[in-house]
Amino acid sequence: MLTNIDKKTLTYLIYNGNQNYEHFIHLKEIIQHNETLRNSLEFYSLPYKQRIEYEFRCIREIIKLFKEKVLMFEHIKFLPYFLQYSHPFEVHFGLFRNIIETYGSEKQTEEMLGKVDEMKLLGSVLLSEMNLFNNQRTHDIQVFL
Repeated sequence: MLTNIDKKTLTYLIYNGNQNYEHFIHLKEIIQHNETLRNSLEFYSLPYKQRIEYEFRCIREIIKLFKEKVLMFEHIKFLPYFLQYSHPFEVHFGLFRNIIETYGSEKQTEEMLGKVDEMKLLGSVLLSEMNLFNNQRTHDIQVFL
């Protein structure tokens, strides 16, 4: 029973550590002070075309904040909590980066992860007959630029 659990322990359990919680709170503050990214219930009443336009405005704003180093890689996983849509960075960081980190050779991860985190190397994913249950790093990752 969780009746005797303290706030610090609960925070650690929910956010998988205090540092993640701090990133979550920091992102929340960034979004609350950003006119473009701030959550608006009006989004749900917009016609489809205007929703798409709004989403692209948000994407441009997120890229701008990354370039200005206001947003960091650590914020990405929390964006879906604040935005009304699935953002394209989920594929970039959630799949592309993780595949490089998991299946890339030591040389590939060393060369690419920094560029991926700084969004100097953007990517998507096409999987073809990968053995997802094998973490042996036996296959080279092919990157097409």
